[in-house]
Amino acid sequence: MTPGGETRGPEIKTDRDTLTEVADAPVVDWIEEQIGELPKMSGEVAALTTHALSEVAAAKFGKEHEQVYNWMVLKALGERSGVEKVLNTYVPVLYSGTQLPIHPSYNELVATGRSSSYEPNLQNPPTKGGVRECFIPREGYYFAFCDYSFIELCTLAQICLWMFGRSDLANAINNGLDPHLAMAADDLGISYAEAKARLALGDPEIIDKRQRAKARNFGFPGGLGPDTYVDYARGYGVHLTRHEAKQEKEKWYRKWPEMRDYHQYFADRTLGGQTFTLIQQGSGRVRGGVSFTAAANSGFQGLAADGIKRAGWNVTKECYLRDPYRDGKPPTALYGSFPELFLHDELILEVPKATVHEATHRLSDVMIAGMREVVPDVKVGTEFAIASRWYKGAKPVFVDGRLVPWEPKKK
Repeated sequence: MTPGGETRGPEIKTDRDTLTEVADAPVVDWIEEQIGELPKMSGEVAALTTHALSEVAAAKFGKEHEQVYNWMVLKALGERSGVEKVLNTYVPVLYSGTQLPIHPSYNELVATGRSSSYEPNLQNPPTKGGVRECFIPREGYYFAFCDYSFIELCTLAQICLWMFGRSDLANAINNGLDPHLAMAADDLGISYAEAKARLALGDPEIIDKRQRAKARNFGFPGGLGPDTYVDYARGYGVHLTRHEAKQEKEKWYRKWPEMRDYHQYFADRTLGGQTFTLIQQGSGRVRGGVSFTAAANSGFQGLAADGIKRAGWNVTKECYLRDPYRDGKPPTALYGSFPELFLHDELILEVPKATVHEATHRLSDVMIAGMREVVPDVKVGTEFAIASRWYKGAKPVFVDGRLVPWEPKKK
């Protein structure tokens, strides 16, 4: 029941004008986006037969670069499958949202402790193609976005503190350091302060090194080996050989030495392909038949999932109830807002324009408090912003000390 009296579950609508652009743009743009990638991918894939070559790439690069533009053909084919998914899966859903609100369904517990979304899957929409930007709030509302800052590194650090009583990663986070930037500084042999200053100036070398560190910090905790890491890092724009991937993992172990013990703990329990039963630290949830990588991932992913679910429950109570905690206190700034999307480390609310500044800050406070219930020893932070539609990467913008909607720069 909403504050106005009508019954309303999570729902979200879409914008017809943006939808029209989404339906057309992928078909026009998908191949041209690949061209810029070609120079750095030379030599990666064995050449295909001449008849399989892309005419677009051939015209731009000539026969002497056959191996490069053959790679482009393969990559573009993969991209085309993504385009077809947008056209066949998301466009019909987006169109329906111009007529009636969209109500995704959720499976609140999957094997890792996370949740999943379906009909449609709005937890993992395409990052390209403008699908997200089709979603808009109702008249008189903004979207408020709030997500945790590298939360799975925080939960990983918490798990290590519980397991071993120490964690260099926890120390870094609790001292206010960005773990990715700290690793980038080490790679360059400079101080963290210098790295931070150069990042603020947009130094491309720092940006590149931080991106490489980000791939390590998010890829290696789950137990990726060199071969799988080569593929994983590519998703961050980092291109490595197998030998370089092994070197990257050693750098990561040196930076966070507790991670050798973390991986060894699970390796000892999965020798010879054995599986075992994992008890989730914090909640006591049981997951049976786990392999090495499943166990390594479950610890920190499951803890983060437990935290955001607790936070989401409290956020929802504050949105819908005048006395959410039955303590006789007046409604919080979230009262009158609507939870719209529950993502893995982010909540998106529809918030009245009149109270959006206060409500968004309250959203951040409640999310931090909920996560702290399961991550008591590692600092937890959030990043938040507001906008007039669902933008990936929206940033906080303030005018006279109050939040105002973020808008992308016009091209």
